[in-house]
Amino acid sequence: RSYVNVSLNVPLLKGFGTEYNLDGMYSSLYELENARRTLYKQQVNIVLSTVTAIYDIIKNQQQARLLSGQLNGLENHLAVTESKEKTGLATAMDLYRAELRLKDIQNEITSLQEQHENHVDRLKELMAVPMQGDVTVTAPVDYKPIVIDPEQAVTVSLENRIEIEQAKRRVKELRRKMIIAKRNILPALDLNVDYERYADDKTFELTEDIWTLSLGSSTDFTRSNEKLAYARSKINRRKAQIDLKEEEQRIVKEVRSRINSMIKKEVLIADRISQEKQVVGKQELAASKFNHGLADNFDLLEAQTQSQQVKMALLADTVDYIVGTYQLRAALGTLIDARKAQ
Repeated sequence: RSYVNVSLNVPLLKGFGTEYNLDGMYSSLYELENARRTLYKQQVNIVLSTVTAIYDIIKNQQQARLLSGQLNGLENHLAVTESKEKTGLATAMDLYRAELRLKDIQNEITSLQEQHENHVDRLKELMAVPMQGDVTVTAPVDYKPIVIDPEQAVTVSLENRIEIEQAKRRVKELRRKMIIAKRNILPALDLNVDYERYADDKTFELTEDIWTLSLGSSTDFTRSNEKLAYARSKINRRKAQIDLKEEEQRIVKEVRSRINSMIKKEVLIADRISQEKQVVGKQELAASKFNHGLADNFDLLEAQTQSQQVKMALLADTVDYIVGTYQLRAALGTLIDARKAQ
């Protein structure tokens, strides 16, 4: 004889409601959402790393151009000093100082070239392109101070940061788990329905139906493990609520720190611009004295060194400020549209 069998198990006391019956589906959906949020955070980090690498390359290129310009000026100064030494208008010390400064500039250019190669390799790695060959990058290096209200920035960040959404979703998921754990405390009482239909092997006709109904239960009336699991689920949910508050405070602190850093950088850039104007005047005066034989080249070389340092620092601060605007947007949660990214 052959037969067809169908069985159905229905939990009578704890099997009602979508939380219990669709637990597997909801858990999978939660994990999927978590994976998407994790992907979004990785995308933000990649964008920030790429922007940083690009501006590091641009900073190195522009600093190298500044040093190359100063190198040309020093080579001309060295030639003039050699001529003046032959006529007694300059000393051997003047010549030595010029040669020493020239060597320093050459060493700085070599160091910048090494940094440039490292930053290019880093960018290639981020872009997943072959290491062979060069990469040409362009990006604006215009300094434009931003205007932003700190309190409004905090509000925007709390509305947009994916970490807040993730923490809230975790609280919701653990609440659902807590409801299931509470329902599991109920005694196990299951209705078992079994249906069988037999057939004669000779005629292949289904000729006999058998229905079986039964109740199944458990002898564990104390439900100790289930009560412990429920207590643990309440603790987990409470901890998730605390974690949410802590995450909000961390983000508020991060946003305010970013804004304060930008404000300090604006003050520093303004000081650099003022210093640059002062150094230009000092350099012109020192050059005039040296050219007219009123002083040696010590003050001139010192002024040139200060001018180079101020220009290099101004460029570095400007680039840091531009990169800082991207970091601030990431802190606000507006660097990448989370809906489009997912």
